[in-house]
Amino acid sequence: MAITYQEMAGSPQEEDSRKGFRGTRTFLVDWDVRRAAVAAILGNAYTYGGTGPWTYPDVPGAAAVGVKAEPFTHDIETVSLADPTAAINSYASYAKLIVTYEVTELETEELPTDDATQGIEPEVGYLTYRMDFAGANKVIPGMGLRWTSDDEPPSDANFAHFHRMTEIIHQITWHRVPEPPIAAIRGLINHVNDAEFFGIPTGCCLFDGATIEREYLLSEFFDRLKQMWAVTYTFRERRLFDGAGSFIAEAWQREYRTDPGSEGWQNIGDADGNPLYASGDLMTLFTIHPLVAAG
Repeated sequence: MAITYQEMAGSPQEEDSRKGFRGTRTFLVDWDVRRAAVAAILGNAYTYGGTGPWTYPDVPGAAAVGVKAEPFTHDIETVSLADPTAAINSYASYAKLIVTYEVTELETEELPTDDATQGIEPEVGYLTYRMDFAGANKVIPGMGLRWTSDDEPPSDANFAHFHRMTEIIHQITWHRVPEPPIAAIRGLINHVNDAEFFGIPTGCCLFDGATIEREYLLSEFFDRLKQMWAVTYTFRERRLFDGAGSFIAEAWQREYRTDPGSEGWQNIGDADGNPLYASGDLMTLFTIHPLVAAG
């Protein structure tokens, strides 16, 4: 089925930044063929021998990574939606397709292979990093505090100190991952580091979770689009200090103790002696494809 595309005025729109090229083009197609048009734009490279997505003219490696479809006008046809799970609004004229393009060309000569027995070269992956922060107030009852002027507790029984607990949020994105380590992610969520991790002392880095997105690689060396993954890990670093300004280790395993004579950040666990958080080797989150690791 031949589909006729009409590019709209104001298209294309292009953006270049440190993250690379990003462009959008907007097309009109008949409403009834919009899904076939989207399929043609994105291709079906996930099927062996399938076709790749549309490429962007004059920008090597830029390919369609997403399409948004919406009605071009409000000329809705009369449709009785007695069963909304079986019927949908229909329009007499056009669908507007907004196509997003990004550069996904592989910039290395160490190329992956279709033959799983040959493994996948680790050089196809790389990391990007983002740091942020978040915080909350930790309520410390007055009975566990002392005035420094006379070493006396606050006389007001309702007195409480709202101690600011700021966490450093580390987001590490692992790009071009051939096979995300799903088992490691599931097994380490809500665990703390059992050894120094990215310069963070033992017990001070909590693995919060991960988001996984599909990436597409397009290169003149490939006969079709390659599918990889981008895995973004979120870690929360907690840093505690004693009254003299010295760093306290195992910050995630500690709470502020208010018992008179024992005040301060101390380790705490359950009734069986287990710590608040299990610990593990967070570096296993970056495990290369098992065929390569066995290499």
